[in-house]
Amino acid sequence: MTRDQIRLAADWWQDVVPSTLARDAIAGLVIAALLVPQGMAYAMLAGLPPEMGLYASLLPPALYAVFGSSRYLAVGPVAVISLMVATATATLGQRHGIDPMVAAPALAFMSGLILLIMGLLRLGFLTHFLSRPVLLGFMTAAAILIGLSQLPHALGLSVDARAPLGQIQEVFGQLGAVSMLTAGLTVGTILLILLIGGPLARRLRQLWPHAGSIVGRMGALFAVTFGIGLAMFTGLSDHLSQIGEIPRGLPRPEWPALEIVWILELSGMAFLISLVGLMESVSIGRGLAARDNEDVQPNRELLGIGLSNLGAGLSGAYPVTGGLSRTVVAKDAGAVTPLAGLFAALAVSLVLLFATPLLAELPRAVLAGIILLAIVQLLDVHAVQETWRYNRGDAAVIGITFFGVLSLGVEVGLIVGIMVSIGLLLWRISQPHVAMVGRVPGSEHFRNRERHAVETLTGVCFIRVDESLQFPNSRFLRDTVLETIRDNSDIQSIVLVCSAINDIDSTALATLEELDLSLKARGMVMHLSEVKGPVLDQLLKVDFPSKLSPGRIFFTNQDAFSALQENHSRCRSKKEIKS
Repeated sequence: MTRDQIRLAADWWQDVVPSTLARDAIAGLVIAALLVPQGMAYAMLAGLPPEMGLYASLLPPALYAVFGSSRYLAVGPVAVISLMVATATATLGQRHGIDPMVAAPALAFMSGLILLIMGLLRLGFLTHFLSRPVLLGFMTAAAILIGLSQLPHALGLSVDARAPLGQIQEVFGQLGAVSMLTAGLTVGTILLILLIGGPLARRLRQLWPHAGSIVGRMGALFAVTFGIGLAMFTGLSDHLSQIGEIPRGLPRPEWPALEIVWILELSGMAFLISLVGLMESVSIGRGLAARDNEDVQPNRELLGIGLSNLGAGLSGAYPVTGGLSRTVVAKDAGAVTPLAGLFAALAVSLVLLFATPLLAELPRAVLAGIILLAIVQLLDVHAVQETWRYNRGDAAVIGITFFGVLSLGVEVGLIVGIMVSIGLLLWRISQPHVAMVGRVPGSEHFRNRERHAVETLTGVCFIRVDESLQFPNSRFLRDTVLETIRDNSDIQSIVLVCSAINDIDSTALATLEELDLSLKARGMVMHLSEVKGPVLDQLLKVDFPSKLSPGRIFFTNQDAFSALQENHSRCRSKKEIKS
């Protein structure tokens, strides 16, 4: 870690004063009230004992508080990462008989190392390869997988199948065996949380705006309290599946078991968990930071989330990242500095030291209800519909990722989505928009001849390329120019308008030289115009202007128009075509 990173990581300490300390302490208690039920629920989703979700709420948020870049981001277990952990540990268990409780900390440690290495190498830009359509498809499929995984706990059934279709078939085959008590408790949990977050919260906000907003987000805590009370005081515990004994006390720090076979098996999923976790943290942090004119830095987030996952691995937990609901609660509860995360970790520590006997009475149906309600946050139907209307290619990426995750599994499906997204990007780059442009009468502006009434020069064709010239599209440009001159025998000069070109790689440079020679062999001249400074610097290094001669590099399109007009006497105007 560099000295600058250490300085940046600690710059919020100067804002700590007695008044902010009190606000952070209160916010920390509120965050902990949400962390405890969520931690246990998400650990169950990950196929792990509930205490591992609580362990993931101790050291990770404390480390992020010191080294992260967001003042409000609440780090801990989240639904999507929990699903990915369940997939990875289940696969490792099937192939090598490894206990998920042993594999999960190793996965967290590996994810932390990957994030730290990416941070040291300043590879935060890699998150850009996880496009929004891929995330939409992945999140939507993940919501379905999470929902299916909770049906046994929500209905009191035993389901062995892992594939979505098999799970659905087993559930329908056992409808007669559904426990009405368990199903009723699941539905009651959902209704209770909705009641607290809806009508009750609105009523409280009218009386006490700030307190009402916080209470409205504490539905999960009330549901857990209700479930424990129901099991303890009604005699229904014998008819409900409960969490069971939770070890009292704090986890002992120890190195996770790392064997070469595990590393090879888990490396792919660890990398994907790192990417998804970083994307989720950055997007949540930026959304809140924008309101306060602050900045969330991806490379520093790599450091904060990376160290948080290392802490999770060392404390017997599993991979973590920033959670939306907890972060919003932290903001609403008045958190001023990351100390709120430290207070939250302290509160969870007290729960582990003194309240585990109570938590052991909690029915699993309550946690299933919390998870089922939480997956609503993963579904963004409006965004999918909007993407379909805006760009069918991106919509196809959503669909491919969605069905890939459902049919091929989380890891393979997500990789397929990323590869298709990158493939679509390369296809778009290889097919750049190319327009024949002319001068708008009475101005020095040049626009598409097919959209505007423009002036053109006889024998001169201005061609604008709306993309950087690189190896995927250089041949496309060459073929487009040659096709243009085949269709227009009167063309004597070609002017390539380079206003949208930010880079010309070596392959494209060779193609331009080849195109220039081909045009010269036909008695034509190629010119360039509006070449950006950095691009021109590169062309000068290989003395491209002299190779282009008698073609020239014009400063503006107007300069090219005026110079070439002297050689072509007649100017014509095209009628506007509305398209």
